[in-house]
Amino acid sequence: MRISMDTLQILDEKASAIGISRNELINQMILFALANMADSTTDG
Repeated sequence: MRISMDTLQILDEKASAIGISRNELINQMILFALANMADSTTDG
C-alpha cells in the first residue's frame, strides 16, 4: 500500500497518541470504514 508522507505522519501521530501501532490503527480504520459504508448492493 502506498501512502503519502504527510498521511503517514498523521497516522503515526494518531497511533502514538492512543498507544497502538500504525498497523493496528490502519486495520481498525479499515474495519470501521467497511462496517459503516453504504451497501451499494441493496435498494434504498
